[in-house]
Amino acid sequence: MSIVRKSCLLGVASLCLSAGAFTPAAASSYALIHNFTGATTDGQQPSGALVADSAGRLYGTTFSGGQQSGGSVFRLTKTGNTWNEEVLYSFPASSGVRGGVLIGPAGELYGTTVFGGTYASGTVWRLDPSGSTWTLTTLHMFSPVDGDGFYPNAGLVFGKNGLLYGTTTGQQPQDGEQPKQSPQYGTVFSVSPNGDGVEYALVHVFGGPNDGQFPGFGRLLADSKGVLTGTTELGGTLSDGTAFRIAPPKKNKTAWSETVMHNFGATGDAVGPFTGMVRGLDGAFYGCASWGKNGFGAIYSLTPESEQVLYNFGDQPNDPSAAAVCDVTVDASGTLYGTANSGGANAKGAVFKVTPPAVGETNWSETVLHSFGTGDGQSPSSAPLKRGKSLFGVTDLGGSGGKGAAYTLTP
Repeated sequence: MSIVRKSCLLGVASLCLSAGAFTPAAASSYALIHNFTGATTDGQQPSGALVADSAGRLYGTTFSGGQQSGGSVFRLTKTGNTWNEEVLYSFPASSGVRGGVLIGPAGELYGTTVFGGTYASGTVWRLDPSGSTWTLTTLHMFSPVDGDGFYPNAGLVFGKNGLLYGTTTGQQPQDGEQPKQSPQYGTVFSVSPNGDGVEYALVHVFGGPNDGQFPGFGRLLADSKGVLTGTTELGGTLSDGTAFRIAPPKKNKTAWSETVMHNFGATGDAVGPFTGMVRGLDGAFYGCASWGKNGFGAIYSLTPESEQVLYNFGDQPNDPSAAAVCDVTVDASGTLYGTANSGGANAKGAVFKVTPPAVGETNWSETVLHSFGTGDGQSPSSAPLKRGKSLFGVTDLGGSGGKGAAYTLTP
């Protein structure tokens, strides 16, 4: 089964082994904590996952808006019962900041722009605080004319060696069109966080025989051995996406080695994982794919022994639909929390949880926690952040001005 999902790349506006059980929608405490305006003092279309610092302040990015209309980095701080937003930095027009931020050890922030830079092919940047202002340092400008990657849609991660690692998406050609740039199928790259002249490097170029193609919004995972793990939306032996691992060079070697952990798309399997995976305390990887048994997406787990579909969206009325984008996170209990950018009771997306089987049972159960609606947020494309008992997240669209919103939800 090969499904072409061109809308899942740069054109996103908002951007079964055993069937899971389901439970009715739960009563949850939900509220909007910020409505983005798109004005010069604010961004719009917040599409990267939120992160929190040690003080509980929330950081994120908007794809557009801000003083120069090219997107922004923002911070939300709670004072009493009110959340206040600060725009920390606004990017030049047509930059497009989508992947969220990574907080460094000294409170500095790291991220990417999808476009921007000399070649309009994306950048890697660092923001350093100095009093009330933040200073931008560009760590790398992507240059596809030199065989570099282009269009980094996902955020960054620190590797074991202290370098930053990320992916470029590349660009899926239209039917019958030859790619105009190379490497068009995406890359994994590394770069120094210090801007100290350490050379930027391509770790892996996708698109080889039976290799994955087009890593999307998913941030890589890096383990204690320096191994990087992620997903591609397409490619692999069945052309429906892969999960991959890339191991650092062995002693006296210079090349990283890539292994395809799983080829998506077999009968009953998940298809098209456009976002990345998270790792549970049990060591398994968990993710959400854009297609499943019912055509609305599926939640899956992946271990060295096997891949299993835990839940297929569409198994109950008013279920979320992940036909474009869905994403999950996992807590210490093994419960998955996530969002899908369509479906739900109002067809505007939903927040859900997927709970592990109880003792003596085998099926995972899915619960819709909130369906986005009129005057509410709409079309989330990133997983919620779980802090204590509460979830925090953003929606690409919706809110009081239709420019996106930040929300909190306590299941």
